[in-house]
Amino acid sequence: MISLNEARNFTQQESRLLQSDGKSSVWSVQPGVNPINIGSVEFKTVEEISFSLRNRVPTNTQRLGIIISIVSGFNPPETNGVVNFWIWTECDGQAFTHFKQIFIYAQNAVSFDSETFTLPYCSSNQRIYVKSSKVITGWVTTNLYLAGYSI
Repeated sequence: MISLNEARNFTQQESRLLQSDGKSSVWSVQPGVNPINIGSVEFKTVEEISFSLRNRVPTNTQRLGIIISIVSGFNPPETNGVVNFWIWTECDGQAFTHFKQIFIYAQNAVSFDSETFTLPYCSSNQRIYVKSSKVITGWVTTNLYLAGYSI
């Protein structure tokens, strides 16, 4: 078991995520410390996009804590409609998927949504995937963060 001070110091250095030390889980978000950025997507394509998690978590990691944040604003009327997002990991040929849905509409403001969830993870495929149901031509950015992991 690590102390709160050790946990805070841990979260300030991404490289420390590589040291499992037999811990059962590590939560990288602490007061005053931002989560580790996995990547950002603007969905100018409906093709899947993937991000490597190699060297960000130990190879014996079994679950990931993921934060998705979506920022939208100043969209033209032609962008109105539902957009579906799928975020997943793959282990031994099986996809483990989280689903997220937003509704884009013409607005002269900025809206924001954020959610934390977990996904299974295995060392045979050290990537996280994301896909959108349609190309987004307005101002929408999706950010993925690593909140922590379990061994």
